[in-house]
Amino acid sequence: EPIFKGIEHAQGSADEAEVRLQKVNALRVDLTDPDISFIATHSNGDLLGDTTRQTGSQFVTSYGVQVGINAHFYITNSDINWQADLQGLCVSEGQIVSALESYANGGRSLLITQENNARFEQTHVGSNLTGVWTAIEAWPFVLENGALYAPANPDVHPRTAVGISQNNRYLIIITIDGRQTGYSDGATLRETSQWLLRFGAYNGLNLDGGGSTHMWISDGAGGAVVLNSPSENRSVGNHLG
Repeated sequence: EPIFKGIEHAQGSADEAEVRLQKVNALRVDLTDPDISFIATHSNGDLLGDTTRQTGSQFVTSYGVQVGINAHFYITNSDINWQADLQGLCVSEGQIVSALESYANGGRSLLITQENNARFEQTHVGSNLTGVWTAIEAWPFVLENGALYAPANPDVHPRTAVGISQNNRYLIIITIDGRQTGYSDGATLRETSQWLLRFGAYNGLNLDGGGSTHMWISDGAGGAVVLNSPSENRSVGNHLG
């Protein structure tokens, strides 16, 4: 269903007979639409960490975006510390918010130019960021050239993930609700890759999940509406809008 110019929304579900209870929301963003642009959370300047944490609704309303999802893994000292140290690369409107880092587990970045050319790349200290307008980093890579993630991690959690279609036209964003008995239990990383594939992705990246998983959209009147059912209303370190 079209919800904004260049952005469509779809839903999926699984029952316990299939795998486990799962409620899934997906957005398909047309990267060829000239009115689509991307943004991540801005730097907090001279404050501690990289950014100031926000809920999904706060991000959507304060940045004036149509869509906002949680993105980065991050570290914060406590629930009362609103500053966040993002784990890995973050670029917003061409400005580096969190610098390149090198991870033993092979962090992967979604890199988007100002012309909306999107790609995934394993980034590290020294990676070339020429032309990168928006970037978020997380792990693991759960879908690679249509191949599903190997079932090495059996953990079931709420999930957020992002993918790119084979023809590089569409950015696919999904949330899988979890930790809600009788409604939606969550997903393994392999199940996350299966859902990305179902919604049209060819390559895909797992983002921060758990209590951070949320998908908010603008209500068109200065407010925000949640599309999924978050297990928490958590303030997170970074969003992709």
